[in-house]
Amino acid sequence: MNTIADYLETMFINLPETSDIMQLKYDLYANMEDKYNELKMAGKSENEAIGVVISEFGNIDEILEEMNVHYREEEVEESIPVVDLTEALSYVEAKKRIGLGIGIGVFFCALGLAIFLTIAVRFDSPVGIVPMMILAAIGVGLFIVSGYKNNTFQYLQRDFVMTGASRKVIQNEKQAYEKTHILAIVLGVTACIVSVVPFFMIVFLRPYDDNFVGLGLGLILVIASLGVIFLVYTGNVTLAFNTLLKNAKSHQPTKQEVAYSRVDHLFEAVYWPIVVVIYLVWSFTGSGMRWSYSWIIFMVAGILQEAIKALIGIVPTDKK
Repeated sequence: MNTIADYLETMFINLPETSDIMQLKYDLYANMEDKYNELKMAGKSENEAIGVVISEFGNIDEILEEMNVHYREEEVEESIPVVDLTEALSYVEAKKRIGLGIGIGVFFCALGLAIFLTIAVRFDSPVGIVPMMILAAIGVGLFIVSGYKNNTFQYLQRDFVMTGASRKVIQNEKQAYEKTHILAIVLGVTACIVSVVPFFMIVFLRPYDDNFVGLGLGLILVIASLGVIFLVYTGNVTLAFNTLLKNAKSHQPTKQEVAYSRVDHLFEAVYWPIVVVIYLVWSFTGSGMRWSYSWIIFMVAGILQEAIKALIGIVPTDKK
């Protein structure tokens, strides 16, 4: 019966969820269920029964006309993409590679800066600029490649239509990933916190020797960047699941739904870049130890996001 339900949902996926259409969908499912049970009682196999029921379904437009069910064209604002399960899972796998690429890019940049600081402070020499520039170039290259891969799925950042069955699979995949997500956060946060330990050990063991201060700062950057790899990776994977579940619609949108979606996406397009700028400014200005706790900005921003939306009046149409 799940096959029949999925088929019926696919047939109605491009129609608005008006009361008449939803009632028709319910009635058709009841009739198809009765027909399926009759065929099973007549000795048909499950596959045969499902095949007969689906083959007798007919054309959705003809059914709407026959049942005298109509809807105004203006009820549907525009046609949005229909995304199948294979496409959705490909997006999740791509975000895993993107997250890993960005995380490793951050590590290379941090490693280059760490080498520069160590050489500059210990030997009072600018020669560390060379490995820093090389490693920074590798890191930036990874950022560019990851960004290019991300642009391939840019259309998923806006609303699209996905069947309920596909949505359920995505929800199950997200739930299965939850333990890995928690472990990655624990490892990432732990690395960021522990990154300051070598610095304090150096200061404690050699309180009057400034030659090792650069090494201590470099170790903070390297160890913290290892934690960033875990955080960025799992952040991208979780973002992929959340994006699919948030933007997936069960039907083509109405004018009111499209209006809300546009405002919501505009808000996030402005909000999160501001958060990133605040994070970078706060992390780079001041002592190197800020990297061990500046990531908290993203957690606070995530918590405040919905509250700010409600405060400025960005409310879903079904909650107005």
